[in-house]
Parts: sequence; C-alpha cells; structure tokens
Amino acid sequence: MKHTRTFTAILLAASLLTGCELIYPESSPSSESSSESTNSSTESSNPDNLTNISSSTETTIRPEPPEVKPVIYPEMKIKLSSEMEEIIELFGDFGEFYGEYLGLEPAWDRITLGEDADGFRNENDCYLGKIVNGNITTYSALIEKLKIMLTDKCIENTSEDILDWFGTNENDDLYVQNRGAGGYLGYDYFRINSIGYPDEKTIALDMSRVGEKEEWRYDEDLAEDFQMILKRTDGGLRIDEITGYPLDFAYLGLVVYNNVYMVLDNAPEYVKKAREESGWQRPLNETEEIIKLLEYHSDSNTAQTNEKISDTDKLYLNSIEYPDSNTILVTVALSDGKDNDDTASARIIRTEDGLRIGECDPSIADYFSYFKKIIFDDIAR
Repeated sequence: MKHTRTFTAILLAASLLTGCELIYPESSPSSESSSESTNSSTESSNPDNLTNISSSTETTIRPEPPEVKPVIYPEMKIKLSSEMEEIIELFGDFGEFYGEYLGLEPAWDRITLGEDADGFRNENDCYLGKIVNGNITTYSALIEKLKIMLTDKCIENTSEDILDWFGTNENDDLYVQNRGAGGYLGYDYFRINSIGYPDEKTIALDMSRVGEKEEWRYDEDLAEDFQMILKRTDGGLRIDEITGYPLDFAYLGLVVYNNVYMVLDNAPEYVKKAREESGWQRPLNETEEIIKLLEYHSDSNTAQTNEKISDTDKLYLNSIEYPDSNTILVTVALSDGKDNDDTASARIIRTEDGLRIGECDPSIADYFSYFKKIIFDDIAR
C-alpha cells in the first residue's frame, strides 16, 4: 500500500503532544485480582508447571479516565546490551537533531518577515532564515554535529535531505529553509528484522517502518523495508548508509527488536518543554506494560525467599512470543553466568480491559520482587 506523507502541520503537532491512554489495574492487590478477566475460550490448557491466575469472565465497567492520567512506570528497568544501547542512542540523537532543525515545527525563532528579517534567497530562489535561538547557530557547529552522527560518506549521500537545507554567510551564521506545511503519519514504530556483521567495523541492520492496521484502519499491517549500515569509528558509532527517509527518525519514537520495545529519546527540546507544561507523560510501550503487570503480580502474591537467588545472579528477558493475536508468552531466565539457568514463563491475555495474566510460574513473583532490572541481551556476533 502506498503511503501518503502529506498532512497538515496541526495534525503533526497534535501527534507530538498527545498519546493514547493505557488502562492498568489499580495499585491495590485486591483491586488487581478483582479486575482480571479472560475469555476461557482463548486460553490454552493449563500446563502442570503453571499456576492458573484468573478464570473470571465478568467485565468490569470503568469510569472515564481524566484528561491527563499519570503514567506509573515499572520499577524494574530493561538493561540493554552495550551495542544496542549505542544503536538506540545514535538513532535518538539523529532523530532529535532532525526534528529540531529540519522538522515542521522547529523550536528556534526564525525571522522570515518584518523589518528585522535576517535571511536570503539561494540560487534556487528558496528563502533561508537565520537560526537565532538554538544550540547550533553556526555552520561549522552544524558540520561538527553531523560528523558525530554520520560518516563523511553518509553526509554526502544524504545532502539532499539534510545539508542542502542549510546555508551560511561570511560570519559563519547558520541559516535554514522552511519545509512548509505537511506532516508525517501512517507508521507506529521501527522494527529491526535482523542484524549482520559484514566485518568487524560494520553493523548491517535490516529494518522496517511499521504501521499497525488497528491504529490506521489498514486492511493489514503496513511494513516498508529499508536498510541501515553503521560503522565503528575512532569517535564512536556512526550512520554510514541509510535507504530510508531520514524524517522517520524525528517522528517515530520506538524501535522493536525480537518483540521487545525500546524507546528513542528523539523528541526536540521544544516538544519536551510543551509536554512538561501540559502534564503529558509518555505512555508505556508493550514491553513496559508486561513488566508492570508482572510487578503487580509480584506485589499481590507474597514472594518467598528463593534460596537459588544470590547477589551474583542476573535476570534475563529470554523471549516474548505471540502464538495468536490474544496471547503473549513471556519467558525469563535466572542465570548465574555458568550455564546454570532456571527459566520461568507467564501467559499474558489481551482482554477488553487491557493485558491480564492468564497463568504463570510461581517463581515469577520471586524474580520480580528480588531484581531491579531485567537484561535484554540478544545480540550475538
């Protein structure tokens, strides 16, 4: 399905400043247990090593949520591998830069009209206005910023989408064109399909931008593939090639790899300020929802001291699988680093009231009450 990129800037601003509300169980253990509901026809038979958590089919009627509902984030944090942290940080920095200086609603004050207008028209008769309020206000600083994120090869190959939009004068002042009205809608997140290593300095990412059919009323999920080539340099990880549209990184804030959702810190400063003033909070992504739900289960079920757990053990997020549209299987592993792993699983059910635990191993309560972070370390060379 061909995606139409042009929408109004008003829709874009709304998409940056709003987020869908997610409904969670109340913090009280008794409220949690009373609000759980599943459809028995969607659950598989109960394995011997799993404890049935809920079989009620009663639907709870909830009041309308307030206009701005505080988001309760999980206490347990996801710890990424050092390589994935580098990738996510690079994508976030690139997206923040693009949204700040080349997006549709820039944070800086650009004088384009009136007596104090400071600008000029280039050889293509495009007007460039001077950046007077931003962290990057000189052309030389712009080049330095680009070299932190992109290789020289990438700077040259992406000039049509990045460098050609800027200009300067004899004083090294930075000027930029106005991209005009428009918007970017139709996709929800990036997905890393596979990671390859052509050589010791290169990371090849096969990726897709994904729009979910439920969100956009598509007949099926929309997935457009593209590739990213990253290079290890003396100064750190850099983008070397990109076949996708750079603007994507300004307006898509999630990366999904092996069904684990990771947040890009790519919102420009003016967006962060507007969100803070409005009381907006980022909603939880699905990985965080699952962790929060298991934390509630840990709180509401008295965890027994597990003699198998030591201060040297680590908890790993082994897998998140989707056997059908209403079921999520989560497996975690307790590892002592010596090939001695104990695994525990939970079956999460999608209901009209949100995610609920269908069944889970008893040791889940021990793990989620003992550890403060869960490690997602699924990148192997």
